[in-house]
Amino acid sequence: MKLLQHITLAKASYGLILLTVIFALSSIALSVVTPVLLKQLVDSLPTHTQVPWLAIILLASAFIFSQIFAELRWWAYSNADENNFTQHIEKILSESNDMSAIRAHKSALGNRLFISTTLFTFTPIVVEVILGSILVFNLMPPSYALIYLSAALLQLSVGVLFTYRLNPIFTNTRELEVAYFQALSNDDREINRLKLPIQAWYQGIKRINMMRTMVKTTSLIWPTIGLIIINILATKDFQLKQMSLGDILAINTYLLQSSTKIDMVSNSLRDAIMARNDIFAAFKEEKT
Repeated sequence: MKLLQHITLAKASYGLILLTVIFALSSIALSVVTPVLLKQLVDSLPTHTQVPWLAIILLASAFIFSQIFAELRWWAYSNADENNFTQHIEKILSESNDMSAIRAHKSALGNRLFISTTLFTFTPIVVEVILGSILVFNLMPPSYALIYLSAALLQLSVGVLFTYRLNPIFTNTRELEVAYFQALSNDDREINRLKLPIQAWYQGIKRINMMRTMVKTTSLIWPTIGLIIINILATKDFQLKQMSLGDILAINTYLLQSSTKIDMVSNSLRDAIMARNDIFAAFKEEKT
């Protein structure tokens, strides 16, 4: 089964999706320049006899509006999602007259999660990390950038690796979940309950939650080590007056932002796979 043929993007939501993209790009731009504005503010303090209110206002505005635009992005998409969800249900039921309401609903949930994850979580974060890296690397010596890149790649690799190792568990758990609710909607529940491995579904959920915790903990080790090494080097360079206090603060701000974003990329990839599995599980009965 081809995944994209079961993904619905309603025409009525195109305008809201465009608005979502605009809000997302605005949030990304402001988030990326925040560390640079912080550097400029801190480095300008020794030369000012008065409080640099303009620089403080610019920094605060960039941070606040980056958060506001991020929230507006989800507001716009949530409205677009209503159109997508409704049209997806109508499309699925028209193409598969015998599909149960539970399977159609599960497919629509998978459609919702897949679109929101790939278009409005995964893609913007990747763009932000790339733009931020280009901008902030201008503040870092090459050795700092190499350490950061190594830590970031290790963090991302661990998240992606565990995601694909977890994929069989995701797939099995999603199919058991759909089958379980399908059984509850049937008249002959007692027989179905005997046939369904409900305990296996619960165990699958427990294993997913446990593995998620382990993945998150393991992934955060690498940016922490990178941050410690960079700050040790930065302290020496600051003492030698080869780096300003503003540089150090800007680098630390970006590294903390970036490690959070990379962790979100791994989570988004897992969500996209689970959304795909929701859709596959909804149509599994038709294929067999």
